Amino acid sequence: MKNPIRFFASTLAIGFFAVLPVLLFYLLLGQLIEMLRNLSTRLSGADDSSKFRPATVTTLPGVRGLCFIVEEYANGDFTVFVPFAPTPTLGSIYIVESDRVSFLVGNARQAVSCVASWGDGTVAMVGTPEQPGNG
Repeated sequence: MKNPIRFFASTLAIGFFAVLPVLLFYLLLGQLIEMLRNLSTRLSGADDSSKFRPATVTTLPGVRGLCFIVEEYANGDFTVFVPFAPTPTLGSIYIVESDRVSFLVGNARQAVSCVASWGDGTVAMVGTPEQPGNG
């Protein structure tokens, strides 16, 4: 061994780069597990009932999309999650005015089922939509 410092530094670097992918994998896996736990808690209704309440949001005149209420602002606006069919865990997040939102009859689990089945079952949820502030 000609240079013990160089040997030690190279061994340390090799060990670091060997452990780094494993460490990153566990960190990302932990975040993924937490995200799935949070989503399943909200969709099961075990969390606050006002969160992830199914609704429709008017995006264009005469066009409504299925969404979930994420939170309500003091001024009455909503943060909504609009899922992509047939994958209810992917979608877009919008902040919309309350007059663009109508609550649906049913719970989040039924709405997720509708999204996963390309909208089948939505008729039963639409019923007579409630306007925000009336229910």
